[in-house]
Amino acid sequence: MKKIIKIATLTAIIALSVAMVAACNKVESINIKSANLPNQLIYVAGSDLNLAGGSLSVVGKKETTLIELESPGVTVSGYDKNKIGQQEVTVSYEGKTTTFSVTVVPRMVAENIELDYFVGDEFNDKGRLRITRDDGTAFTVPVNDEAITVTGFDSSVAKAPLTVTATYNESGVTYTGTFNVNIYDVSETDFKAPTKKDYLSHEAGIDLSGSYFTIKGGVGGALTRYIEVTDDMIEGFDLSAADISNKETPLDQKVTVKYGGEEYYFNVNITYTNVSYIKDNLETFADLDWSEKLPDVSTRVGEVAISLWNAYTTLEDSEKALLTEEEKLAFVRPAVVYSYNLWVAEITAYPNSFNALTTGPQLVCTTYNDAVKGYEVLTDPENILAVAGAIIKGIDAEFSQSVLCGTNLISTLSSIVYTKETMDKFAGYIEYMITLYDALKDVPAEWTSQSLADYASDIQAATEIILNSEYKTSEYSAFYDRVSSWRENNDYIDILYAYFYYVEKNEDVLYSLQKVRLPGVLEELYTVITSAMNQISS
Repeated sequence: MKKIIKIATLTAIIALSVAMVAACNKVESINIKSANLPNQLIYVAGSDLNLAGGSLSVVGKKETTLIELESPGVTVSGYDKNKIGQQEVTVSYEGKTTTFSVTVVPRMVAENIELDYFVGDEFNDKGRLRITRDDGTAFTVPVNDEAITVTGFDSSVAKAPLTVTATYNESGVTYTGTFNVNIYDVSETDFKAPTKKDYLSHEAGIDLSGSYFTIKGGVGGALTRYIEVTDDMIEGFDLSAADISNKETPLDQKVTVKYGGEEYYFNVNITYTNVSYIKDNLETFADLDWSEKLPDVSTRVGEVAISLWNAYTTLEDSEKALLTEEEKLAFVRPAVVYSYNLWVAEITAYPNSFNALTTGPQLVCTTYNDAVKGYEVLTDPENILAVAGAIIKGIDAEFSQSVLCGTNLISTLSSIVYTKETMDKFAGYIEYMITLYDALKDVPAEWTSQSLADYASDIQAATEIILNSEYKTSEYSAFYDRVSSWRENNDYIDILYAYFYYVEKNEDVLYSLQKVRLPGVLEELYTVITSAMNQISS
């Protein structure tokens, strides 16, 4: 009996000692330090929780111990393997709790992949797939990788969402995942016409800058896309439809844009230009042969060539550059030849007014009326001399070194034609002679030294004209001979001398006139003496 009592007493003492030890190391808190988290914190949806590598810090009154998460007495809750996203996992031990985070991800995640489509679109294989292995590690693969297979994409009908399946094989391991795309019907289409509406007929083509379609689909325009308008959508644009009637009034042209089985419209204005006018008429000169000699240029061909030249002179340098050298010479050559022929015919049409010599024009002016006619011809800006001459010299300024025919240059022909300055100077001579004659036209043929007093103002005016002109030297004596010849008695200079000798008795004027022209008989004598002296000296 005593032995039993001793055993019971010893057991009680031991139990009391254990209880006292346990009481001294009671659990106050638990936690999982970052270094003690489980090896795997990322899971593919559907995977079970893996606590391997995880340890729990148990904090007591006297010490902190480390136990594995898989140890008896440790419970884990809160993990949902089918819930995508970050989750808080709760760990319980001895009435205490702590948490750590894990993330559940899809097997595959689409990155930078087009997910919204319109009915009829093709699948866009640009972008990447992020694939997560069972151990939580991930890698990315381009969607267009040959090891990727995409199935289930069908844009023949609208459907949102539409699940697409992707399969990838890595070193014998096959990964299959899905992602959603949306297929929308087009609910709204807006057309924006090109910015440019005004065209020149010689331009290269249509400018579609700023033109696009805005198409929308889905609730509230969930998908909005901008479609650039391209040439293959365009019908009805034709720059060649403009003609010469559209130089001042542009052609109003309706252009059709076809897209999505529908038609849209906008209008453009096309102005016919001189560049187009030139190009459109070059066929006129196709039969002219310039290889050896000047071809015959008919009136019709010549007039067309001149018309093209006149159009050419209005062009800016940038517009001239649109014509090739061959195209330019196609109308320049006949224009210069035809104009030259007109010029020669005109300048030789007035033999009693002037002669056209290779050394320059020569005064003839047989009568006063011949002089007036010659002056009118030379000063008329619309006369063929001025018009054709200007064309020839204009062509020469730009094409003088271009071949006209054979080996002859355009300058060979144009150099024969007098310049405007030469023609103006010649007209000035004639105008001076006409003015002189008009000054004494009222002095009768049968005058006397006494009767000249009645015409004092006319004679004085004529004298002032001579002495104040640039022709007041004997170098221009031919002018005065010609003017005098228009009078019945060839007495123009004699009248001046007679008046200032007999009427005014003005020796100063007489002296000045001597430097210009001697009176009739003295001039003849002077001419004879001068001629004889020249012969003797030679």
